[in-house]
Amino acid sequence: MRETRLRPDLLLLISIFVLPGMQCDDQKKTKATMDNAFEQVRSDWLHRYQTAQERGDKLSMCTTAGSHSGAFRQAKDLANSKKWQNIAERDCKAAGLP
Repeated sequence: MRETRLRPDLLLLISIFVLPGMQCDDQKKTKATMDNAFEQVRSDWLHRYQTAQERGDKLSMCTTAGSHSGAFRQAKDLANSKKWQNIAERDCKAAGLP
């Protein structure tokens, strides 16, 4: 009976061309999932901020803008994080907070 073995050159080709592609697909799926989750969080915080703004609730505007800034910071979107940090500072000052 003849023993079946994978040839080392085929294993090398598989490891070079197939496995990295699988990893890239998994990474793309993970990134897409994370992007979708962040978009949902961002949308939720924006809705909360707009609701507080409509009600004229300065304290909620302050805290929600701060949370919005944190969400952008966590997503490594520093420009939007800074924008919302400035909004939070303005709203907190309007709410009578330091």
